[in-house]
Amino acid sequence: MILGKIMGGGYHDPRRLPADLLAQFDEVADRPGYKRAARKVLAGWRSWSKARDYYRQISAPVTLIYGDNDWSRPNERERTRSLIPAARMVTLKNTGHFSAVENPSELARVILTIE
Repeated sequence: MILGKIMGGGYHDPRRLPADLLAQFDEVADRPGYKRAARKVLAGWRSWSKARDYYRQISAPVTLIYGDNDWSRPNERERTRSLIPAARMVTLKNTGHFSAVENPSELARVILTIE
């Protein structure tokens, strides 16, 4: 139930969150060692924003794809785009943070048109 609320918050339309996806997450969480690994990943959350210090060094082409209802705010998205040399940004309409699940066809269309 808690995971459903969290995941639903990452959707433009929470009704599009597949129940079977939540069931799979539940199944994975019961695997041996998963909880320990998840805690280790989450324990490093403070360092995640430090990665921003390296964005200016990126030399590969970058396309940032966000949903218009993404968790990140428009000013945060723009800050990220401005730090990555020649980065391009695309915003998917009627889409939240989990665009690959909520709007997979539009996400695929954008990816397939990247030059």
